[in-house]
Amino acid sequence: MKGTSHKILQKIQDKTNMDELVSDVLAEPHHVEILVETLRHERSALKFGCEKVLRLVSEQKPELIYPYFDFFVALISSENSFLRWGAIRTLANLVSVDAERRFDKVFSKYFSNITGGDMVSAANAIGSSPKIAQARPELADRIVHEILKLEGATYLHKGRVSPECKNVVRGAAVGAFEAIYPIAESRPSIARFLREQTENPRTKVRASARKVLGKLNIER
Repeated sequence: MKGTSHKILQKIQDKTNMDELVSDVLAEPHHVEILVETLRHERSALKFGCEKVLRLVSEQKPELIYPYFDFFVALISSENSFLRWGAIRTLANLVSVDAERRFDKVFSKYFSNITGGDMVSAANAIGSSPKIAQARPELADRIVHEILKLEGATYLHKGRVSPECKNVVRGAAVGAFEAIYPIAESRPSIARFLREQTENPRTKVRASARKVLGKLNIER
């Protein structure tokens, strides 16, 4: 096992195609532990490859990654932005197999990324939220409430307040609300937000909001 496990790390270092790496892990799940331990202790760029493989595996077979749920919870507070962003997405994938309801205990921590000041963390949390809502429909309205907190948040770019970053986050919310709207009860709040975004300064966000309103048959 050891030799095979080291082989997959070598393949990551050699920048082997990600689809092949994921297939290797799915075929031999014991690789997961090696990748997690490497991610936990490695200081070189190898850890970023390990994180990506684990994230992609979580999209296809979240049950293989679920035993490391707490590890990924810790990573969403990582000082390393890339690891934090990846962990946000991985955790959302794990909710579908979270029979123990462990996500409930970290709900607030997870969604605090929306108001933490980092645009990419916020966009990743919002962009991943439909997976959580679809796996746990009873959380949909709480998720809507958390997403709408972006309006009171301040996002920074190079240490300065950036309205443009906020509009990017609003764009992520438009996309998320398209998926969440059918299972939420707080539809008026979603509809109000979408209407507001039809006047967003970013062309892409305006167009997206108008398209989503049409798809959801919401009057403008």
